[in-house]
Amino acid sequence: MREEMIYNPHYYQLREGQLERMLTIVRGNRGAEPGGVVFFGDSLTETYPIERCFPELPVKYNCGLGGATAEELL
Repeated sequence: MREEMIYNPHYYQLREGQLERMLTIVRGNRGAEPGGVVFFGDSLTETYPIERCFPELPVKYNCGLGGATAEELL
């Protein structure tokens, strides 16, 4: 089936890995605390070590989504 898929740049197309990551974000943040910092972006954000780089932030959420473009994130 994947071999038959044709990418169409004229509309947003989710890939399986992106859907899985979205579900991980939603499930992991159901108990989100007010006042936290949300890191939102593409694969650079998803793989960024926010725990190590921002230890001073008590509440932080990594909502990076690999493969997403700025237009899709908006």
